Amino acid sequence: AALAAVGAQAGAKDCALVAGAAAVDPAALAEALAELPAGDRAALAVADDELARGVALVQQVQHYFAPANFAKDTYLKSLMDLEGYVDLAALAAFPQLAAMTAGVDELARFLTYSRLTELDPTRTKVRPRPRAAAA
Repeated sequence: AALAAVGAQAGAKDCALVAGAAAVDPAALAEALAELPAGDRAALAVADDELARGVALVQQVQHYFAPANFAKDTYLKSLMDLEGYVDLAALAAFPQLAAMTAGVDELARFLTYSRLTELDPTRTKVRPRPRAAAA
């Protein structure tokens, strides 16, 4: 029940996260919550904070790659390699993400769940998913 409450976090579905799973490892979270006394609101608050942070980071990256924004962002386009990927370290330096103190590992962990962007095999670069694949 606690895990379901976390997955039902308001706004999570609006962020285009795969099946509303967010950036929380469900198995690890369920295991951790199972070890806590029933009704431990502090544990749920931590899970909610983690989920909210993941949603915010994914939404910000998706904003950068949204067609309307991307079309006019010459700087972001200049960071792309030949395959259309942008290095996560460069993206983490963008003011909004830097203000959230998001590092490369954290961005990669959260972006794994995005339906609108995709990571390269090394999980150090991101690009927008082709429109047909994002649907």
